[in-house]
Amino acid sequence: MNLFNHIIPKQSGAAETKTILRKKCSSEIQAVRLFRMASERLLDINNWGFFVSKMNAIFSLTDNQGGSISHKQPEVGNLIRMQLPGPPNADGSGYDWVRIEKIEREKDRFKKKESLVLSVRPIENPLDKKKETNASLYTIDATSTFAVIRKNKTIWVLELGRHTMASFKSHSTFSQLRNYCVTFAAYIGLFTSQWKALLNGILSYPYSKLINKELDYI
Repeated sequence: MNLFNHIIPKQSGAAETKTILRKKCSSEIQAVRLFRMASERLLDINNWGFFVSKMNAIFSLTDNQGGSISHKQPEVGNLIRMQLPGPPNADGSGYDWVRIEKIEREKDRFKKKESLVLSVRPIENPLDKKKETNASLYTIDATSTFAVIRKNKTIWVLELGRHTMASFKSHSTFSQLRNYCVTFAAYIGLFTSQWKALLNGILSYPYSKLINKELDYI
């Protein structure tokens, strides 16, 4: 995990999630091409579902008021509207909401290493003028970090969740129970297949010819 330590928040006892997918290319040129393609897809949030045939969650990029963004690269401060499997989130007008708080690119030609990092954090419902409750199943301390990393001929894509504790600050007992159930489902691994499907789609569809080895989950 030393390769990833500099891009993710430190963990301090709360629950966490981890999904990492690795692929090895036959040449560095192929790895560079694959890294660029995967990076473009990671930032193409509105089309995440296009790359994944078996993903039940729906993701949409919006502005900070919750208005849809169709033809634009994501920026820090934009929101992601998520329709997760299971009961809708009443506190979020039927959705879970997170804000993009980091988009970073790094490239080190000497070490033959480059990365793209996208980090998000739960927020209040942007469609609710009062904004009194957190509109996500996790507390505002939680973060999700997505990244594409290349080192030499190897590519990693990952999702790492930190401080993934259920949020119970809601006016609705139903929403509190919903958040607990969905968080428990994530804790026992029911969301792992969703993240694996997304990461696999970002990395593989439809350029599998570039890769000379099978997927390796670590």
